[in-house]
Amino acid sequence: MEAERWNREVIRGVEMMSPRPAQRHIVTASQLLIALGRHLSGPKGTDGEPGGWVLLAEPELHLEGDDPVIPDLAGWRVERAPDEDTSDAAFFTPPDWVCEILSPSNEKHDLVDKLRVLHAAGVPHYWLLHPREQVLVVHRLDP
Repeated sequence: MEAERWNREVIRGVEMMSPRPAQRHIVTASQLLIALGRHLSGPKGTDGEPGGWVLLAEPELHLEGDDPVIPDLAGWRVERAPDEDTSDAAFFTPPDWVCEILSPSNEKHDLVDKLRVLHAAGVPHYWLLHPREQVLVVHRLDP
């Protein structure tokens, strides 16, 4: 049972085991997903309304071979969204947006290691949200 309380990611061959997030982390991620989903999920509006995104919580991304990376939130523009009719648990298409909710146990991992993998995969938008400090840091890959 204890293994179920940990997340396993592999960043460039290095296995990272991190504890399941605390309640503040889960609540923050859920609230952000709901708020963004109201405006961005589904097809794009015909009158310039927002939309055109597929947003997911904790998708298992395989961006460098079989090594899993699991962001708190990820999003794809509808035209690039992964096929939902597959039996795979993993997503192989790099997302257009990733958001990590930072906590003391994962901050260095998200700020350095995961950022490098997402940058190499061409993920154009990477958000880092500090719930306690109420700070949002936005990284944008500018080609």
